[in-house]
Amino acid sequence: MMRLLWTRLVFLAALLLTPWVVAGDDHGRIDMALQAINPELSADAVRETPIEGLYEVVVGDRVVYMSADGRYLIQGEFIDLKTERSISEGHFREVRRREIEAVPVREMVVFPAEGERRGWVTVFTDIECPFCQRLHLHVPEINEQGVEVRYIMMPRSIPSSSYRKSVAVYCADDRAAAMDEAKAGTLPEANEECPNPIQQHVQLARDLGIRATPTLITHTGRIHEGYLGTEGVLGLLEADD
Repeated sequence: MMRLLWTRLVFLAALLLTPWVVAGDDHGRIDMALQAINPELSADAVRETPIEGLYEVVVGDRVVYMSADGRYLIQGEFIDLKTERSISEGHFREVRRREIEAVPVREMVVFPAEGERRGWVTVFTDIECPFCQRLHLHVPEINEQGVEVRYIMMPRSIPSSSYRKSVAVYCADDRAAAMDEAKAGTLPEANEECPNPIQQHVQLARDLGIRATPTLITHTGRIHEGYLGTEGVLGLLEADD
């Protein structure tokens, strides 16, 4: 049980730097409760929430909520129903932004923006996913609007035909052209593998809690799960402005 909770608490190593104000005794009790789970575990930061006695706790790059006495721990998103605003989302967005920025662009399949680039969106995709294929049809229009599309492969399983096709695209001399062919269903499965980061990218998706394709993440870390057309993608980016 302790091992399971520790696994849920920690994704990767990232520290969120924001001003935190909390009573020293409460912070100490929270640290003691975490260390009862694992002696090396402690809160990187603790902040008061709008609910008295409930604190937002950053552990690695995971945000959880704990009572002041350290007895209760809540995992999940904290939402203000009156304002319909996620209090947790700001931290989650920063984590996603940092993790995506850590992936070298050379490991992605990139469709550059035309003209001046106004932003970019990273898409976790499965070659054989119907909604991913449908979204891909809009990529030329999205590029025309000054938006770069960067694909990260997320095949449904490894090994699978989707994984082999992902490798074929990644190992192609022209990845963008190979992606066009693969999305159209015309790319033959790869017979050989070149060194590739696809398994690491699948693990990144899991670490970020991504379970479905397509999933889009903007350059600011805003996330959308599911299909979007051109206007939807532009609207997602405009929400960052």
